[in-house]
Amino acid sequence: MTHNGSFNQEKSNYSLHHETIRFSPKLAQLCKQAKQRKPQQGDQVFWLEHDSQALGLLRLRPLDGPDQGWLLRGLWVHPAWREQGLGSYLVASAIKDIQNINPLPIYAMATNQLDGFYQRLGFERLMDHNSPTSLQIQSKWQIWIYPS
Repeated sequence: MTHNGSFNQEKSNYSLHHETIRFSPKLAQLCKQAKQRKPQQGDQVFWLEHDSQALGLLRLRPLDGPDQGWLLRGLWVHPAWREQGLGSYLVASAIKDIQNINPLPIYAMATNQLDGFYQRLGFERLMDHNSPTSLQIQSKWQIWIYPS
């Protein structure tokens, strides 16, 4: 099944969920569907559904310890809903919510093909020497930061 048209978050049958400590069974199923690890303690998980169908998810993981920032992990959008703006909506919503809770920098690691995606969302590319130590060992990825 392929969805035609563009994503419109204003429609009432879309629900954005934010889970933190007790992760729901529905989220566990979604992680399995997306072939991602289950969320760990400290993760902030955002996922979107439409008419009870899971459309996408992402995780924000604490980086290196308290007050060092967040690492955006596991951004996934259901294949039938890709290229509709859901990934952008999930990332923008997660940034807004997490900045209200704990305004720290948000880091992302991605291949060059996602440069435009992260730039459009307000992320800035970092050079290795400016990035957190735990991210510097990931040389095949570009490191991005969304400043707090």
